[in-house]
Amino acid sequence: MDKYKEGLKLLKENKVEEAMKAFEESIDNVNSKYQLGLLYITKGEITKGIKLLEEAAVKDNLDASKTLVTIYSKGVGVAVNHDKASVYAKEIVKNNVEGAKELVKEILNEQKDNKPVYLKYLQALCEINDLEAIAEASDILFTDANDPKRAIDYLVKGANLGSKYCMEKLALIYKEGLYGTKANEKGYVEIIKKLADQYPEEVSYTDQVVALYEFGLYGVTKDYDIAVNIYRERASHKFSEAIYEFRLAEAQEVGRLGIKKDVKEALKTYQALLDSFPNNPLYQMKMAEIFDEGKYGVNKDSKKAAQIYRSLLAKNPDDVNCIIHMAKCYANSVDAEEQKQAYELFNQAFDKGLREAGYYVVKYNYEGGKKFPKNYKKAVDAAAKLTNEIGTAQLDSKEADQFRTIKSLEVQMYESGGPMLPKNPKKAKEVLNEYNNSHKEKIKIDKVMWGTKR
Repeated sequence: MDKYKEGLKLLKENKVEEAMKAFEESIDNVNSKYQLGLLYITKGEITKGIKLLEEAAVKDNLDASKTLVTIYSKGVGVAVNHDKASVYAKEIVKNNVEGAKELVKEILNEQKDNKPVYLKYLQALCEINDLEAIAEASDILFTDANDPKRAIDYLVKGANLGSKYCMEKLALIYKEGLYGTKANEKGYVEIIKKLADQYPEEVSYTDQVVALYEFGLYGVTKDYDIAVNIYRERASHKFSEAIYEFRLAEAQEVGRLGIKKDVKEALKTYQALLDSFPNNPLYQMKMAEIFDEGKYGVNKDSKKAAQIYRSLLAKNPDDVNCIIHMAKCYANSVDAEEQKQAYELFNQAFDKGLREAGYYVVKYNYEGGKKFPKNYKKAVDAAAKLTNEIGTAQLDSKEADQFRTIKSLEVQMYESGGPMLPKNPKKAKEVLNEYNNSHKEKIKIDKVMWGTKR
């Protein structure tokens, strides 16, 4: 009988010593070498066993390689050696050994906080074109290993294999010239077109491609016909609740992309889209703004606009843009409850970081309303917060006028004192001087008499 087979038979019969002798006699058989290595390790002769396993692994015994991954990664009888373990890991994964991926993923989970070691094992999966591993490896190389060149190489590999994540990140790097690299216009255009073709339902990719032709960006020749045809082709497939019909209507509304301006036709499209997709937030917002502003011959209807905004907020209560729009719908109402609601919404938007709402917070607390009292303390606090947020920012003319008005009110409230705010002429003077020293348009308050009675 073949000595290797004899050894296996004896091993099944639990005759370990006889089995070892049979394997020794057939040591030229790589499988015998592997079995013998396992038996020596079982007996505690670790060094001798590992030597035999390594010899078997060199001769392409993948079971030996798999065992060595466990031994070196966990330090079974030897010092942990992730360099050796990861080399064997690549072999067993590449050759699709049963349980190989699971073993590597188990080690990855154990080493998730040790990024250099984690990356060694992750490369085993990268070599078999595991897209998730490739994306993760690139992230580690960017953020932890500070090796952007290798990271970009991984992104290129992932992009070529069709990884959406890798294509998106690579497109951004090419577009902006990130991580110390030069911008690559051709590379960006190529990838964004590929993304738009592969994911036509994702509007952002198509919008970027259209922008290339609309403005002649990144080496692309300006061509309105191509831009419009892209939208029309997408529209014919009814992607994303007819979003491309909406894009064409937007262009028609203002006369973009070589499309003749026709607000009436655009309005018809907007209304039809809202009728067909009444829960689409984009279409709801568009029609709400039209009712709110009374645009394109539509009668101004703040209540109808507010009703739409309320519906949007029910689905997304943190939508700051929607909060401020709804607040403005109620801002000029004579109804006490609606005034109060406007006041609360402006405060909510300002708390969420919307600077524009701050001007209304100051105004409302300065003037008070039927169902909310004047509160100078809240007003000057909001004014101070606005000042800190604006800093030295360049404001457009409207916002600059609003800011000057707010600072003027702040000065007057400190000078006169009022609800919840003690009189403080010194602070009033500081606010006035600070503003006037840093702005061309000065605040003029002729009646301010610092610290004197009027």
